[in-house]
Amino acid sequence: MSIEAPQASNPAPVSYGGAPLSGGFVAGTLIHTKRGLLPLGQLQVGDEIALASEPGLPLFSPIVKLMRKPDQSVVLLEFIQHDELSAGELIVHPDQLFWVAEQGWTAAHRLSYGMPIKRLGKADATALRVLDLFATEQAQVACNFDQSDFTGPTIDLRDQAIRIFYEGVPNDTVTSGEIEPFSCELICLQVASADHMLVGNMGILVRLDPVP
Repeated sequence: MSIEAPQASNPAPVSYGGAPLSGGFVAGTLIHTKRGLLPLGQLQVGDEIALASEPGLPLFSPIVKLMRKPDQSVVLLEFIQHDELSAGELIVHPDQLFWVAEQGWTAAHRLSYGMPIKRLGKADATALRVLDLFATEQAQVACNFDQSDFTGPTIDLRDQAIRIFYEGVPNDTVTSGEIEPFSCELICLQVASADHMLVGNMGILVRLDPVP
Protein backbone atom coordinates (compact mmCIF):
# COMPACT_ATOMS: atom_id res chain seq x y z
CA MET A 1 0.00 0.00 0.00
CA SER A 2 1.36 3.41 -0.97
CA ILE A 3 1.30 5.95 1.85
CA GLU A 4 1.77 9.59 0.88
CA ALA A 5 3.32 12.22 3.12
CA PRO A 6 1.30 15.37 3.97
CA GLN A 7 1.22 17.85 1.09
CA ALA A 8 3.56 20.81 1.25
CA SER A 9 0.61 23.21 1.07
CA ASN A 10 -0.36 22.24 4.62
CA PRO A 11 1.17 24.29 7.47
CA ALA A 12 4.40 22.88 8.87
CA PRO A 13 4.01 20.78 12.04
CA VAL A 14 5.28 22.18 15.31
CA SER A 15 8.41 20.51 16.70
CA TYR A 16 8.06 19.39 20.32
CA GLY A 17 11.51 17.90 20.86
CA GLY A 18 12.96 14.42 20.76
CA ALA A 19 12.24 12.88 24.15
CA PRO A 20 12.09 9.04 24.09
CA LEU A 21 8.67 7.41 24.23
CA SER A 22 7.19 4.40 25.90
CA GLY A 23 3.46 4.33 26.44
CA GLY A 24 0.17 3.43 24.82
CA PHE A 25 -3.61 3.79 24.96
CA VAL A 26 -6.62 1.52 25.45
CA ALA A 27 -8.60 0.59 22.34
CA GLY A 28 -11.53 2.87 23.17
CA THR A 29 -9.40 6.04 23.24
CA LEU A 30 -10.83 8.64 20.85
CA ILE A 31 -8.35 9.81 18.20
CA HIS A 32 -8.73 12.97 16.12
CA THR A 33 -8.68 11.84 12.48
CA LYS A 34 -9.55 13.22 9.07
CA ARG A 35 -12.88 11.35 9.41
CA GLY A 36 -13.61 12.81 12.84
CA LEU A 37 -13.24 11.31 16.31
CA LEU A 38 -12.70 7.53 16.09
CA PRO A 39 -11.76 4.86 18.67
CA LEU A 40 -8.12 3.82 18.39
CA GLY A 41 -9.11 0.16 18.11
CA GLN A 42 -10.91 0.89 14.82
CA LEU A 43 -7.97 2.59 13.10
CA GLN A 44 -5.82 0.93 10.45
CA VAL A 45 -2.52 1.64 8.74
CA GLY A 46 -3.14 4.43 6.22
CA ASP A 47 -5.81 6.23 8.25
CA GLU A 48 -4.94 9.93 8.59
CA ILE A 49 -4.81 11.47 12.04
CA ALA A 50 -4.64 15.11 13.16
CA LEU A 51 -1.34 16.63 14.26
CA ALA A 52 -0.50 19.91 15.95
CA SER A 53 0.41 22.62 13.44
CA GLU A 54 0.87 26.35 13.07
CA PRO A 55 -1.19 28.46 13.51
CA GLY A 56 -3.31 25.92 15.38
CA LEU A 57 -4.96 24.44 12.29
CA PRO A 58 -5.18 20.68 11.76
CA LEU A 59 -2.53 18.90 9.69
CA PHE A 60 -3.16 15.26 8.85
CA SER A 61 -0.66 12.44 8.43
CA PRO A 62 -1.14 8.68 7.81
CA ILE A 63 -0.55 5.90 10.32
CA VAL A 64 2.35 3.71 9.16
CA LYS A 65 2.41 1.17 12.00
CA LEU A 66 0.09 -0.10 14.74
CA MET A 67 1.44 -2.09 17.69
CA ARG A 68 -0.54 -3.97 20.33
CA LYS A 69 1.05 -4.61 23.74
CA PRO A 70 -0.71 -7.09 26.08
CA ASP A 71 -0.79 -6.99 29.88
CA GLN A 72 0.28 -3.38 30.36
CA SER A 73 -0.13 -1.25 33.49
CA VAL A 74 -2.43 1.76 33.13
CA VAL A 75 -3.50 4.88 35.01
CA LEU A 76 -6.62 7.04 34.77
CA LEU A 77 -5.99 10.73 34.01
CA GLU A 78 -8.64 13.37 34.64
CA PHE A 79 -8.59 16.80 32.98
CA ILE A 80 -10.73 19.93 32.98
CA GLN A 81 -10.97 23.07 30.83
CA HIS A 82 -12.46 25.86 32.93
CA ASP A 83 -13.36 28.30 30.12
CA GLU A 84 -15.32 25.65 28.23
CA LEU A 85 -16.73 23.99 31.36
CA SER A 86 -15.62 20.67 29.89
CA ALA A 87 -13.86 17.65 31.38
CA GLY A 88 -12.27 14.49 30.07
CA GLU A 89 -10.47 11.30 31.00
CA LEU A 90 -7.76 9.16 29.42
CA ILE A 91 -6.56 5.66 30.30
CA VAL A 92 -2.91 5.30 29.35
CA HIS A 93 0.38 3.65 30.23
CA PRO A 94 2.03 5.43 33.19
CA ASP A 95 4.97 6.40 30.95
CA GLN A 96 2.87 7.95 28.16
CA LEU A 97 4.14 11.48 27.52
CA PHE A 98 2.05 14.68 27.56
CA TRP A 99 3.16 18.21 26.70
CA VAL A 100 3.13 20.41 29.81
CA ALA A 101 3.54 24.17 29.33
CA GLU A 102 6.99 25.46 30.38
CA GLN A 103 8.05 21.92 31.27
CA GLY A 104 7.93 19.85 28.07
CA TRP A 105 7.13 16.17 27.65
CA THR A 106 6.03 14.71 30.98
CA ALA A 107 5.09 11.11 31.81
CA ALA A 108 1.48 10.49 32.85
CA HIS A 109 2.47 9.24 36.30
CA ARG A 110 4.29 12.55 36.94
CA LEU A 111 1.32 14.78 36.13
CA SER A 112 -0.24 16.53 39.11
CA TYR A 113 -3.09 18.87 39.95
CA GLY A 114 -2.98 22.20 38.13
CA MET A 115 -0.46 21.32 35.42
CA PRO A 116 -1.40 22.95 32.06
CA ILE A 117 -1.70 20.27 29.35
CA LYS A 118 -1.43 21.38 25.71
CA ARG A 119 -4.28 20.99 23.21
CA LEU A 120 -4.55 21.89 19.51
CA GLY A 121 -5.43 25.53 18.87
CA LYS A 122 -7.37 25.86 22.12
CA ALA A 123 -6.75 26.88 25.71
CA ASP A 124 -4.71 24.38 27.71
CA ALA A 125 -6.49 21.74 29.74
CA THR A 126 -5.69 21.42 33.44
CA ALA A 127 -4.65 18.14 35.01
CA LEU A 128 -6.85 17.18 37.97
CA ARG A 129 -5.46 13.86 39.18
CA VAL A 130 -3.78 10.60 38.18
CA LEU A 131 -5.35 7.45 39.65
CA ASP A 132 -3.91 3.95 39.91
CA LEU A 133 -6.25 1.18 38.76
CA PHE A 134 -6.77 -2.23 40.32
CA ALA A 135 -8.18 -5.51 39.07
CA THR A 136 -11.70 -6.64 39.92
CA GLU A 137 -13.40 -10.03 39.66
CA GLN A 138 -14.63 -9.05 36.19
CA ALA A 139 -12.23 -9.17 33.24
CA GLN A 140 -11.60 -5.76 31.65
CA VAL A 141 -13.18 -3.95 34.61
CA ALA A 142 -10.95 -1.92 36.93
CA CYS A 143 -11.44 0.39 39.87
CA ASN A 144 -9.60 2.83 42.10
CA PHE A 145 -9.90 2.21 45.83
CA ASP A 146 -10.19 5.11 48.23
CA GLN A 147 -9.83 4.98 52.00
CA SER A 148 -13.47 4.19 52.71
CA ASP A 149 -15.67 1.16 52.11
CA PHE A 150 -16.34 2.31 48.56
CA THR A 151 -14.30 2.36 45.39
CA GLY A 152 -13.28 5.42 43.47
CA PRO A 153 -14.11 5.43 39.74
CA THR A 154 -14.96 2.07 38.16
CA ILE A 155 -13.70 1.62 34.58
CA ASP A 156 -15.31 -0.83 32.15
CA LEU A 157 -13.20 -1.54 29.04
CA ARG A 158 -15.28 -4.41 27.68
CA ASP A 159 -16.20 -4.40 23.97
CA GLN A 160 -13.24 -2.05 23.29
CA ALA A 161 -15.20 0.85 24.77
CA ILE A 162 -14.48 3.08 27.78
CA ARG A 163 -17.20 3.47 30.40
CA ILE A 164 -16.35 5.29 33.63
CA PHE A 165 -18.71 5.23 36.62
CA TYR A 166 -18.20 7.63 39.52
CA GLU A 167 -21.05 6.42 41.70
CA GLY A 168 -19.84 4.75 44.90
CA VAL A 169 -19.64 0.99 44.50
CA PRO A 170 -19.06 -1.13 47.63
CA ASN A 171 -15.56 -2.61 47.53
CA ASP A 172 -16.75 -6.14 48.29
CA THR A 173 -18.90 -6.20 45.14
CA VAL A 174 -15.96 -5.83 42.76
CA THR A 175 -13.08 -7.67 44.40
CA SER A 176 -12.13 -10.27 46.92
CA GLY A 177 -8.83 -11.37 48.36
CA GLU A 178 -5.57 -9.57 47.59
CA ILE A 179 -5.77 -6.34 45.60
CA GLU A 180 -3.76 -6.55 42.38
CA PRO A 181 -2.84 -3.87 39.84
CA PHE A 182 -5.02 -3.81 36.73
CA SER A 183 -3.43 -4.53 33.35
CA CYS A 184 -4.80 -4.67 29.83
CA GLU A 185 -3.84 -4.48 26.17
CA LEU A 186 -2.57 -1.12 24.96
CA ILE A 187 -2.14 0.14 21.41
CA CYS A 188 0.74 2.28 20.15
CA LEU A 189 1.15 3.73 16.70
CA GLN A 190 3.60 5.52 14.46
CA VAL A 191 2.69 8.31 12.05
CA ALA A 192 4.55 9.48 8.95
CA SER A 193 6.66 12.60 9.56
CA ALA A 194 5.31 13.17 13.09
CA ASP A 195 6.01 12.35 16.72
CA HIS A 196 2.68 13.37 18.27
CA MET A 197 -1.10 13.18 17.91
CA LEU A 198 -4.31 14.44 19.55
CA VAL A 199 -6.43 12.21 21.79
CA GLY A 200 -9.67 12.29 23.76
CA ASN A 201 -12.69 14.54 23.42
CA MET A 202 -10.52 17.48 24.52
CA GLY A 203 -7.80 17.01 21.89
CA ILE A 204 -4.91 16.46 24.30
CA LEU A 205 -1.41 16.49 22.73
CA VAL A 206 0.56 13.25 23.30
CA ARG A 207 3.94 11.92 22.17
CA LEU A 208 4.34 9.08 19.66
CA ASP A 209 7.27 6.91 18.70
CA PRO A 210 8.84 8.65 15.69
CA VAL A 211 9.33 6.61 12.53
CA PRO A 212 13.05 5.67 12.22
